[in-house]
Amino acid sequence: MAGHLSDVDCVQWHANCNYIATGSSDKTVRLWDVQSGECVRIFIGHRSMILSLAMSPDGRYMASGDEDAGALSRNM
Repeated sequence: MAGHLSDVDCVQWHANCNYIATGSSDKTVRLWDVQSGECVRIFIGHRSMILSLAMSPDGRYMASGDEDAGALSRNM
C-alpha cells in the first residue's frame, strides 16, 4: 500500500474488515481496499498531521483528529 507522501501515524479498521483507513503526516486520510491494496478514497482538509482515526460501529462515519486539535467527520 503505497500512496501517502509522508509517514503513516495511525490506522483504523473499517467495521466490515474489507477496508482500513490510514492517517498521515501528509495531512490526508486514505481508505484502502484490503484485498487489492488499492487506495479507494482520499480525504483532505486537515491543516496538520493526522494523529487519530475512529469509525462508527456501522462503518458509515469516520472521524479524524490532527496535531492542531482539528477534527473532521466524514460520511463514508
